[in-house]
Amino acid sequence: MPEPQSSDPKPADTPSVVSKAEPPDLTFKNVMRDIWEGIYALLYTPFYIRLVAPILVLGESVAVKAIIARVPYTEIDFKAYMQQIAQIKAGELDYAYIFGDTGALVYPAGHVQIYYYLIDFLTYHGENVIMGQKFFGWVYVMTYALCVVVYAMADMPPWTVMMLVLSKRLHSIYVLRMFNDCFTTLAMVLCVFFLQQAASYKKQTRVSSLLTYSASIVFSFAVSIKMNALLYLPGFFVVLYLLTDEVFSTLMCHLGVMAATQIAIAWSFLQPLTYTPAAHAIRMNYLAGAYDFSRQFLYKWTVNWKFVLEDLFLDHRFGFALLLIQVVFLLVFIFSQAVTHKTLGKSVSQTVRDFFRIATPTLSPTAIINDPSRAPRFVVFVMVFSNLIGVLCARSLHYQFLSWYAWLLPLLLSLTGVGMFVSTGLWLLHEWCWNVFPATAVSSGTLIVILAFVVGAVWKRGDAIFQMTVDEEKKDQ
Repeated sequence: MPEPQSSDPKPADTPSVVSKAEPPDLTFKNVMRDIWEGIYALLYTPFYIRLVAPILVLGESVAVKAIIARVPYTEIDFKAYMQQIAQIKAGELDYAYIFGDTGALVYPAGHVQIYYYLIDFLTYHGENVIMGQKFFGWVYVMTYALCVVVYAMADMPPWTVMMLVLSKRLHSIYVLRMFNDCFTTLAMVLCVFFLQQAASYKKQTRVSSLLTYSASIVFSFAVSIKMNALLYLPGFFVVLYLLTDEVFSTLMCHLGVMAATQIAIAWSFLQPLTYTPAAHAIRMNYLAGAYDFSRQFLYKWTVNWKFVLEDLFLDHRFGFALLLIQVVFLLVFIFSQAVTHKTLGKSVSQTVRDFFRIATPTLSPTAIINDPSRAPRFVVFVMVFSNLIGVLCARSLHYQFLSWYAWLLPLLLSLTGVGMFVSTGLWLLHEWCWNVFPATAVSSGTLIVILAFVVGAVWKRGDAIFQMTVDEEKKDQ
């Protein structure tokens, strides 16, 4: 009878042989290839935003301190802001009687609350300008850091966040001018961040709901500072509707929270529990002054329409035409890119029918908002593209209005698919447009062409941007 075979095919004293890959030769060619691959990864691989981000944020922190120390401060609106706040501190609540050197108070109550409780305290009633500049420097760095997170969640290549640090005008708006637009921008970037997080945690219903309501509150707060945040509103409603599982009644709850936020912030000016003639006057003058959609901007300060004649610029029909174009562009964008069978997992006609099912969740399981790997990019795309259409069709852009969209322009440039080098060239040309003072027909015309190109190029790529991989990024270069 044969003896049983051992389960171990090797004798106990036989050493195991482990094959090891031979290291590459230490040659100049191999070293240069490794360096090139490292540089390439730091520019194009989305994961490496996590590596370059701390360096960039630290660099921007140092940069704003150097700008404050070396570049003279320029007074434009800050003194007027503080004059208006001083009048409110003295007891004046009627917007019809609150003025500064640059005119009447025309911003909603969120602006007032920030400068009343925060800026006035930090700057000793506006006297310590340096302290104010430092605070705006912190706002700049916080906004930049938050943008980096938004970009990382959207799987953007690192070169996009590097591009952000190249704007001379953007640094100036924050630390040399101290415009209130900076706070609206910070709030809106935070809103986008909350919406991205809500999409990422959508399967955790309570967490997603909390984040979505936080986004609604922050959005309302942004509007209470300056109305340009309304340019995000179409995209915001689309994203919010999907995040609430297409439940119309839940969407209405969010609108109620947003309205309550506005009332709470503007309580002193709305006088909601007082019905005297004086209270009525304060209430009406606040609404007319803070939310005046008919404001006429001066031609000499416009950055985007200097290539049209002044008479045409001031004609109300010109403004109406721009508004009409904006509405058409938004409808085309929403129903060709944001609300489609590919993004919803069902037909648009079915989506319209589901809209009237007031309290029933109708969101398809295959909708893009349910995919945590693609939803954050979808969210930021819908939000910032809605805003950019508004900027393109804006009746007038002043120099501080660059902060409305510059933070998210590199992201959109990446989505055009033209690659890093062309995108950088467009960014620098765009920056030149904003640094020509006063604006000329050439600079403003160039600005409109660049914005129109970005809108057209991103729209043309369509939902392909949601499947974009690192390899596709490489092909674009």
